[in-house]
Amino acid sequence: MRSTADIPAWPLLLTREQLCAYLGGLSWPTLAKVLPVAPLDLGANVLRYSRPEIDAWAASLPPRLPKALQGDGHESQPPASEADAAASDVAEEPDTRPSAAVERARKRALGLSGKGRSTWRKSPSSKELSARTGA
Repeated sequence: MRSTADIPAWPLLLTREQLCAYLGGLSWPTLAKVLPVAPLDLGANVLRYSRPEIDAWAASLPPRLPKALQGDGHESQPPASEADAAASDVAEEPDTRPSAAVERARKRALGLSGKGRSTWRKSPSSKELSARTGA
């Protein structure tokens, strides 16, 4: 994967790796779960993502950072229990699920999830994935 320093200007059509870097280094499995923008099929197994469509989607995401990161000087508190966190997820509308997933990833990255390291699972290898699918 190329770093952002290697790319002088972002191209109009992004590869999967460029898209992950463009959105701040999100992993492809995470991004694939929340990304509503369909790739453009250029033929010969070439898929690209439209940067203007990605920009529009990213701009539509609600700013839900902890108050400490929003600059108002007050620290936010994570949910008191996992039951409170689960209840807040259930109350969300179906169309906000992708942004909720991004928010949960941000909380994990910032250490605000209230869960220990035991919640992280090792990603399956490509051999394990192909064995599951029977390919």
